[in-house]
Amino acid sequence: MKKLIYCLGIALCLPIIQLSAQDQLQKSEIVSLDKNCREVQLSLESKQIKIYKTKGSRLIIESTLECQSNIPVRLDERKLQLEFSTDELCVFRMFGQKPREIIKPEIQIKERFVYTVYIPEHISQIIINGQILKQEVFANL
Repeated sequence: MKKLIYCLGIALCLPIIQLSAQDQLQKSEIVSLDKNCREVQLSLESKQIKIYKTKGSRLIIESTLECQSNIPVRLDERKLQLEFSTDELCVFRMFGQKPREIIKPEIQIKERFVYTVYIPEHISQIIINGQILKQEVFANL
């Protein structure tokens, strides 16, 4: 009888656990920037981007993909891949992936990216999603 009650309790709790399933993946990348590089442009599909200054010439990107879903979802590490380029003017550009959002009666999946970027002190201009980060804001990082 105790086993039956225990099994029923677990069976009743499982759907609640699945409805609030949340997974996340994290990845860090390091890019060495030339000391002549003065501008960094970030094109990232996220409203949660934290920028910090760091000493040296390394740009460090910590990417997190969070997923909320009512069904078990396997997160793909390729979603955290970033594209980098540097042009002849030594402008460093970084592009991220778009998050997935599926809302249907039987399936609800919502992904969200969170980025933390450590930018070398010698960078004088940061552009995030087409908007220039104001110098006074950048100076206080």
